[in-house]
Amino acid sequence: MSDIESRRFLVQRYGEEAVVFDCLSGNTHYLNPVANARLEGRTHAQLAESFPEIDKEELAQMISAVDAQFLEWGMIVEAG
Repeated sequence: MSDIESRRFLVQRYGEEAVVFDCLSGNTHYLNPVANARLEGRTHAQLAESFPEIDKEELAQMISAVDAQFLEWGMIVEAG
């Protein structure tokens, strides 16, 4: 396995935000604080605690959108 294959995504965090570079495609993706926290592996409940200012229904929609985006980018694999 090449270095790029073993380390496809490079993450640079800036406080609560992050930028992800995909070494295979060359694409760069901005992660807002919710997306960055999700990338760190925080659960729905943990995100609700971290972002109490966001309505729970809106937060659930944001999490679903982030998960779908991560799946599209190849950052997560859908369980089969």
